[in-house]
Formats: sequence, structure tokens, C-alpha cells
Amino acid sequence: MTIKIEYTGKLSSKDGVKCLGYGGSGYGKTRLIATAPRPIVLSAEKGLLSLKRNNVPYIQINNIKDLEEAHAWATKSAECRNYDTIGLDSVSEIAEQALAAETVKTKDPRKLYPAYQATMMDILRDFRDMPQKHIYFIAKETRLTGADNTIKAGPSFPGNKLPEAAPYFFDQVFQIVNWKDPATGRVEIALKCRGDNTSEGKDRSGMLELWEPYDLSAMFRKIMAG
Repeated sequence: MTIKIEYTGKLSSKDGVKCLGYGGSGYGKTRLIATAPRPIVLSAEKGLLSLKRNNVPYIQINNIKDLEEAHAWATKSAECRNYDTIGLDSVSEIAEQALAAETVKTKDPRKLYPAYQATMMDILRDFRDMPQKHIYFIAKETRLTGADNTIKAGPSFPGNKLPEAAPYFFDQVFQIVNWKDPATGRVEIALKCRGDNTSEGKDRSGMLELWEPYDLSAMFRKIMAG
């Protein structure tokens, strides 16, 4: 084995930022993709109308096989070099597709959710480990009950274990919400980038404020400059 010493300071610039954003209906989860550098969308939903004016390229995902083919294209094709950011809209819908596929294959109901969770873990890991690409996973918002019975907002996935496990795969987990500027009183969409007793969140980079602008390119630059 040949030992190669590398330095953590270049991790984000080499591998890109991997993030998970969630929010309620109509809060601009999909539209946020247009603010990312050179994006392409893997769309498992019929909700791209908000990107019509931006003319963002997309690949339609109807099932898990489509997603596997899109991943192979993204990692192996020369064409994908034209894109810096891959958005998955939405990982909640992809999880529903994975659960439906396992329902058809798995005859023993006791094995259904473990098989589905294993499939989703593989999907999350495959995209997380994709080099030289920013990844933006979109999730629907739900209410999660913690071990201490507290209830907070978080990303939505079928089953009990995946909502807890999924955030560990990402550098950043943020909630898309309406934020009121204390100075002006103006309400605007913002990214809540840390967790508290009301919502799930994470900033592994340590470079972000609690509230960041509704702009993925700005977020990525801030993280990569740190």
C-alpha cells in the first residue's frame, strides 16, 4: 500500500458540498436549485413549473432504475461535466418509490422496511460520495418526535429510522422558511442552517450563520472559502 497524505482544507473544493434542504409546500425548495452553480435536476416529482423561467435542465426519474441510470450518467459521462450541481427533487418522493419497489419484491413484511432502508442508504451514500459535484437533496417537511418526546420540524421519509439516519449523510442540513428581518421588519425566504428545539439542522463546515440568504451559490462559496 502506498500512503498518500492529504489535507482537509481542500475537501469542499475538491468534492463539492453535499446538502439536504427541507421545507413546507410553497416555500421555494425547488426554486432554490436555480441559485446553484450550473445545476441539473433529477426530478421525481411533477413540480418543476417554478423553474420554467430559469430553463434549468432536468432528467425525469420515474423509478429507482431511472435514478441508478442517472447516477451512472452523472459519474461517468463527459456530458455531466457541464454541470456543477445535481439537485434531487425530491428525496422524499424517491424514498416512496424505493418503498413501493421493495413492497413488490419483499414477500415477508418483516423484511420490507429493513430492505427499503438499505436501498435508501445506498442511494444517499452514492450521491454523497460523488466527487467534484455539489449535491442538493430536497425533502418535504414533517414533524419528528425525539427520544425525549419533543416535536420538531425535519425532513420527511417513510418509516421511523430513515428520518433520523439521513441527516448524517450530509455536510449541511437546512430548513427553508420565512424569516423576518429584525431591522426592517421585511419577511423573506431564508435558510435556517442550524438545529434547535424547533427544527433539525446542521452545519458541518462551521462557516454558516444561523440564517443564510436564499442562495446556494453564496452558501457554497462561503463553505469552500473557509
